[in-house]
Order: sequence, then C-alpha cells, then structure tokens
Amino acid sequence: MSDEITLLHHELRMLRGRLIRQLTDSADMLDVGLSALRKDAPRVPVMVERAEVVVDTLRAEVRRLMKGE
Repeated sequence: MSDEITLLHHELRMLRGRLIRQLTDSADMLDVGLSALRKDAPRVPVMVERAEVVVDTLRAEVRRLMKGE
C-alpha cells in the first residue's frame, strides 16, 4: 500500500470517528431535551438550549466538510 493510500485511510478513519462522536453527542443532547419536554411541566428552555447547540455543531461540521478539513 502506498503512503498516499495509507494517509487517506487514516484520514477516513479520523473523519468517521469525529462524525460518530458528534452524531452520538448530538443525539444524546436531543434525547435529554425531549425528556425535558415530556415532563408534566415541560422545560422548554432546556430543549431550546440543547437544540441550539446541536444545530451549531452540525453547521460547523458541514462547513468543515465543505472546506475539506
């Protein structure tokens, strides 16, 4: 395997790891937010805060991917 192929495989593994972590973290944050909404007295600010963080994180990742980072 050439050095270039090895590097590309490494970069792909790093990207997959980063995306898996971000998606898992985002899903966890949204789960907590949904739990807050399902309470007898819904805690809307909790969901709003978590949704904002998730949206910001996803938008930042899209920008990184578009730039090729």
